[in-house]
Amino acid sequence: MAKGAKVHRAEQTAPARPPSSKRRIRRPEARLARFREVEAKRVRQLERARRRSVSLEARISGLRPASELTGPASTAPDPGPRAYCMRERRMVSIVDPEQSVMRNGRTAISGTCATCGAHVVTTARGTAAPGA
Repeated sequence: MAKGAKVHRAEQTAPARPPSSKRRIRRPEARLARFREVEAKRVRQLERARRRSVSLEARISGLRPASELTGPASTAPDPGPRAYCMRERRMVSIVDPEQSVMRNGRTAISGTCATCGAHVVTTARGTAAPGA
């Protein structure tokens, strides 16, 4: 071809592009490969967490006596009625508890806070017996 001559469009070499169907296949394959990598990573993390929990359970069982592991959860004596102390903003034991009936018919237990001496009231379960 002579220098400076025009080249017909059909004769020009365009960069090779894969057909659109191959592009459509490559993208999902790449995504699938990434998902498999993430899945494998999560499986490794779960296995590591399981091994750690087993070792922690073994350490905890070594710290507790066998009777505590099989016995009841709490062997502490019952502290009696408890109520929410507004002054201390926590649950406290009631000193000198007195049972009373509210106007709506429910029972209440009132008394004083064991630590600060404030007046505390809590509702009891159920309703009062008729005539109480």
